[in-house]
This record gives sequence, structure tokens and C-alpha cells, in this order.
Amino acid sequence: KWAGEKDVEVHKRQMEEERRISFEFRNAEASEQRALLQKLRNDESQETHESFELKWAGEKDAGDHKCYLEEKRRESLQGRNTAASEQRIISQQMQEIALQDSHNSLELKWAGDKDADAYRCQMKEERRQSLAFRNVEASEHEEFSQKRQADAMEDSHKSFNLKWEGEKDVEKYNRQKEEGRRQSLAFRNAEGSRQRAILQKIQKDEMEESHDSFELKWAGEKDVEAYKSKMDNERRESFALRNSEASKQRAHLLKVHADEMQESHDSLELKWAGEKDAEVYKRDMEEERRQSFQLRSAEASEQRAISQQKQNQELQENHNSFELKWAGEKD
Repeated sequence: KWAGEKDVEVHKRQMEEERRISFEFRNAEASEQRALLQKLRNDESQETHESFELKWAGEKDAGDHKCYLEEKRRESLQGRNTAASEQRIISQQMQEIALQDSHNSLELKWAGDKDADAYRCQMKEERRQSLAFRNVEASEHEEFSQKRQADAMEDSHKSFNLKWEGEKDVEKYNRQKEEGRRQSLAFRNAEGSRQRAILQKIQKDEMEESHDSFELKWAGEKDVEAYKSKMDNERRESFALRNSEASKQRAHLLKVHADEMQESHDSLELKWAGEKDAEVYKRDMEEERRQSFQLRSAEASEQRAISQQKQNQELQENHNSFELKWAGEKD
């Protein structure tokens, strides 16, 4: 009995010692677990702090990048405003050049009209002088004709006087001898021949004068036709010169218009290139933002995986601790 009680007491003391050792072990395990949990909490707090710092740094980078983008946009808008101002200045200069060309064209037109008026006045003056010359010529011809008619009348009068004198002589000579009559008749025949010769000479002179008058008239008409042809040629050359000037002006205007279209095309190409660069820049920014989000997502996934691993380790350690506790209690 005493030995059994002694064994029981020994066994109790042994069990108490084992229980004490178990409690010490479990206390040490709990202390280690608490220290591990505290370390895990500290690590988690550190990771959270670092995550917040990364987040704040990312937000700061995003703010800086946004400011950078705003600055770039402001510079782009300033450059486009400068280009637009230059284009407006160039357009205004081109309009001024076009107005100057139009003014020069109008001045050339007015000068041409003025020259045409002066030419018409000159033609009228020359026509007036030509008509005055022809009138003088006609007056001289009329005076010459009247003089010739007066001479013819005077000759006719003289002839009639001679005829009357001859008739008187005939009457006188009728009373004379037959020989005197015959001589008188011979004289009258000679006188008639002379008168016919004089009349034929006068008619011939009148025909020559009429022929010369017609030749002068034809020469005057020929000169008028030549003068008209010369005026037509000069007018045609003037029209050709004005057409040439108008063609040059139209070619110049077409060239100015083509230059304006080329400058507008170059401006649009610059604008399209700027928009294309902006689109490429936006895509690059989107790609960088996507990669940044992807990197942060990967870091967050890794952090979640680490946290999950730590939680699993804590659960496993807790499970092991509880198993040890249950085994100790069981023991």
C-alpha cells in the first residue's frame, strides 16, 4: 500500500513535472508565437507602410506626370497658336499682295483705257486732218475745174466773136468777088478746123484732168485703206499686248493661289503630324500607365500571396500549437 501510494505520488510528481515542463514549453511556444505574430504584424505594418509609400510615390509620380503632360499640352497649344498666328500673318500678307496685284492690274487697265482714249483722239485728229486735206484738195480741184470751165467759156466766147466777125466778113466778102467768097469760105473752113482742134484739145485736157482727179481719188482711197489696215494692225497688236499682260497676271495669280494651297497643305501636314505624335504619345502614356498598373497589381498580388502564406503559416503554427497543447493535456 505504501509502495503503491509512493508510486502514485512519484507518478503525480512526475506528471506535475511533465505538466510544468509542458506548460513551460507551451509558454515558450506561445511567447515565440506571440513574438512571431508581433514580427508578422510589424512586417505587415512595414509592408503596408511601404505599400502606402509606393502608392503615395505613384500618386506623386502620376501628379508629376500629369503636370508634365499639362506643360507639354500648354507648349503644344502655344506652338499651335504661334503657327496659327504665323499662318494668319502669311495669309494677310498674301491678301495684301493680291490686293496690290489687283490694284496694279486696275492701274494697267486704266492706263490702257487712257492710252486707248488718247489713241482714239489721235485717230479722230488724224481723220479730221485727212478730211481737211481732202476738202482742201476737193476745193482746189473745184477751183481748177471752175477755172477750166471759165477758160472754156472765154474760148467759146472768143470763138463766137470770131464767128460773128467771119460772118461779117462773109457778108462783106459776098459783095466782093467770087474769089473773095471762095477765100472767105476757105478761111472759115480753116477757122472751123482750128476751132474743132481747140475744142478737141479742151475735151482732151478735161479728160486728162478727170483721169488725174480719179487717180487722186483712188490714191486717196488706197491711202485710207492702208491707213485703216495700219490702224487695225496697231489695234490688233495692242489687243495682243493686253491679252499677253492679262495672261501673265492670270498666271501670276494662279501661281500665288498654288503657293497658298501648298502652304495650307504643308500646315495641314504639320498639324496632322502633331496630332499623330500626340496620339503616339498618348498611346505610350497609356502603355506606361498600363504597365505601371500591371506592376502594382503584380506587387499587390505578391503581397497578398505573402500575407496569405504568412496567415497559412500562422494557422499551421496555431494548429501545431493546439496539437501540442492537446497532446500535453492528453498526456
